[in-house]
Formats: sequence, structure tokens, C-alpha cells
Amino acid sequence: MTTKQINIANEAIAGIVRWRPALSNLYEVAFQGMENISVLHCSEINFPGLQLSFGRHLGTKKFALENCQLPEEVTITWREDYKHSVRRFHENWFALFYDRNNDKFISATNDTDALKRYKTAIVTIQDLRGSLYKVGRLYLIDMLPTKIPDLSLGWANDAVMEYQLSYKISDWKWEWYV
Repeated sequence: MTTKQINIANEAIAGIVRWRPALSNLYEVAFQGMENISVLHCSEINFPGLQLSFGRHLGTKKFALENCQLPEEVTITWREDYKHSVRRFHENWFALFYDRNNDKFISATNDTDALKRYKTAIVTIQDLRGSLYKVGRLYLIDMLPTKIPDLSLGWANDAVMEYQLSYKISDWKWEWYV
């Protein structure tokens, strides 16, 4: 290898090490009980709204409510940081359910262990017009993960690592500051 090739390789490696996500267009996500320890970032959150189904009443021919389906699953597109905090957080969360080294499922031995598996995410919604301030929060209550993030390494036009993950949720609520 020539000195020029080594310098080019060193510059490329240094660029990867210095990589940081663009935080101005991301939502901050903290987990209840860990707000001061760790804040993750995501670019998108999707979950279905309340779904109602109706059927015609045989006698009156009017529509009658037959079923109400609450949202049970949320999908979050996480933006990874240079410390790989999203991956590490989810690996530690999964370790509460499954022991990879011994290939065994882990049962909760008491209520405290069982409750540690459920997490409530607090998503900060911000107004980015002018000064940055909080407008509201979305609480995703009693989340359970369904998988660890996939790892996909490849050269692309942008230096962004994102994971799209789905979770089971018990409930959700809004809190507005406007």
C-alpha cells in the first residue's frame, strides 16, 4: 500500500469514528425511570388509531357498534448514535427474557422481575420553528420488544444508521404543553 492509500483509509476511518446523528429533526425518547441516564432518538413513530367496526341492526337497519380495537402495536424508527446506544439498550432488554449463552428462556421469579420487562417510553414532541421548546409528550405505556435491531452495514449516500422495530403496548396517552 502506498502512503497516499493509507492516508485515504485513515481519513475514512476517522470520519466513521466522528460520525454523529443530526438531532435537530429527531424525537427524543426516554424511558420511565431512566430519563436522566439515557435518551435515545427516533425519526418516526407509527401506531394504528382506535378502530371501530359496525354492523347493521336487523330490525332498525341502523349501524350498531360491534367491536372496538385498541392499538396494541407501535413501530419506531430509531436513529443510532455513535455509541450504538439503541442496539445496546435492546440487547439488555432482551436479556431479561432470554439467555443467549445458555439458549434458555428466562421466567420472572417474582412481580418485580416481571415488571422490569415492561417499559414506558416518553417521546418528546418539539416545535422546531424558531427556538426549541417542548410542545408535548407521547407516552407509550408498558411496551414489550419483539426483536433486537437488525444489523445492516453498507455504504450509502448518508451516514445514518436506523432500525425499525415493533413493540406491543398496553396503552398510550398524550400530554400537551401548548
